[in-house]
Amino acid sequence: MKYTYRTRAFRLLAEDARLPSRTTRVLQALLTASPVALRGEPTMVPRAALIEAMRDDAANGSSIAITEDALLQVLEEVADSYWRVSEGQSVSTGFFLDSFGLSHLSGFVHFQFDHDFVTVLELISRQLRDDAERPP
Repeated sequence: MKYTYRTRAFRLLAEDARLPSRTTRVLQALLTASPVALRGEPTMVPRAALIEAMRDDAANGSSIAITEDALLQVLEEVADSYWRVSEGQSVSTGFFLDSFGLSHLSGFVHFQFDHDFVTVLELISRQLRDDAERPP
């Protein structure tokens, strides 16, 4: 159940950042890659898993070829994208990734989520869960 609220929180942040569907799919693949990723620790995911996420988008009519260069371009979009959360009078802004790199030898993409992203993802998912469990 916690996963459901985390997924909904992620979708809210992705929509707020106005991420294109291809970028959202790749970011979601990074999110589900490893439990370590959601703790903000450095981790890795097979390049093939991210290319598969891009293939899902291509099946929906995208015309961009699925190459390693296209994957790097999408990862750069993820790294450059940012989210915003309003809390009362203040607005928090942050990035999704701290770093990423593609290892040509191993075929893995090494990455680390921004710590603030992990924190705000957990806060939003907790708020969604609390709202759902609150009696009407």
